Amino acid sequence: MTFRKPPTLHRYYCANLWPALLLLLSFAVNTHAINKNEISPENLKTSYIYNILKNITWPNEAKLKEFSVIYYGDNALYLKSLRLLQQQSIRGKKIQITSQKNFNIIPGTQVVIINQNKNNDLKDISRRLLKSNTLIITENNNDKANVMINFYRHDNHIKFEV
Repeated sequence: MTFRKPPTLHRYYCANLWPALLLLLSFAVNTHAINKNEISPENLKTSYIYNILKNITWPNEAKLKEFSVIYYGDNALYLKSLRLLQQQSIRGKKIQITSQKNFNIIPGTQVVIINQNKNNDLKDISRRLLKSNTLIITENNNDKANVMINFYRHDNHIKFEV
């Protein structure tokens, strides 16, 4: 009797899908939603962010020691959810989350997440980050000229636009 090796695609999905499913499961277990069968909006956005980051390559990525993410806002549940990303890695690099209540540029930051209550600062932040290869993620922001990825609610579902 001979055993066949699983197809390469199967091995790829086993190696890459399980960590994402485990992350999503950890979000479901740690959710603070009223209905325990639902994932909180903060955890869902964090899961989206993780999957978006896995599919982006930065120009200087080979030189990075870690992925630097700034959270600019004051939503404690969202920050707690984002900090779960520090347990994950992308292409062998850890994710570092920094929280700011007053925005300061940290050189070498790959992602800035702007909470909804800081939407009025988007234009200034976008101007300051111009040509920095920094991804800006917002929430319920109507400034289409400066939005890169924007989360919004539609029919009680969280969606995002690019």
